[in-house]
Amino acid sequence: MREGASPAAGERGQQAPRIRLAQLCRAHEVELGLVTDGRWWVLVRAPRGSVTSHVVFDAVGWGDASDRDVVRAFLSFLRRTRFFACRRPSACPRCSSAVRTARRT
Repeated sequence: MREGASPAAGERGQQAPRIRLAQLCRAHEVELGLVTDGRWWVLVRAPRGSVTSHVVFDAVGWGDASDRDVVRAFLSFLRRTRFFACRRPSACPRCSSAVRTARRT
């Protein structure tokens, strides 16, 4: 990707990164994805059997007070627990043992 170009737009003759990400999300049954080049951040929602949507953020202004809510939203979105938490903790042996241990104390 050329410098300064948004990941929402593709290079000539190539698919846009957001389109490739949407395909990957659907193939792996993951509804949300994030693609960036460091400056431009594109959040993609690609639910199976539904319309794909995306939103583009320019990180240049993230230091401004007006963009603090956007930065907080990204921090919330990128927390480790979002990616490594179990979908059904009661069915996960590791999570259910942690819950049992927590109840005992």
